[in-house]
Amino acid sequence: EENREQVNRNQSVYREENREQVNRNQSEYRYQNREYLNSARRERDASNRVFRNERRQQQVASMTDEQRQELRDRQRQQRLDRDHRQLLQRLETASIERGIT
Repeated sequence: EENREQVNRNQSVYREENREQVNRNQSEYRYQNREYLNSARRERDASNRVFRNERRQQQVASMTDEQRQELRDRQRQQRLDRDHRQLLQRLETASIERGIT
C-alpha cells in the first residue's frame, strides 16, 4: 500500500514535470516559428521592394523625355492632391474640436 502511494506520487510528479517541459517546448517553438516567419516576411518585403524599384527604373529608362515629364507631372499632382486632402482633414478635425461645423 505504501509502495503504491509512493509510485502514485512519483507518477504525479513526473506527469507535472513533463507537462511543464511540454509547455516550455511549445512556447519556445511558437517563439522561434514567429521569429522565422517575421524574418521571412522582412526578406520577402525587401526583395519585393528591390524588384519593384528595378522594374520602375527599367520602365522610366525606356520612356521618352516627354513621357518622363508627364510622369513627373502626374506624380507632382498626386502629391498635391494628397497634401490637399490631408490639409482638409486636419482643418475638419480642428473645426470639430473647436465645435465649429
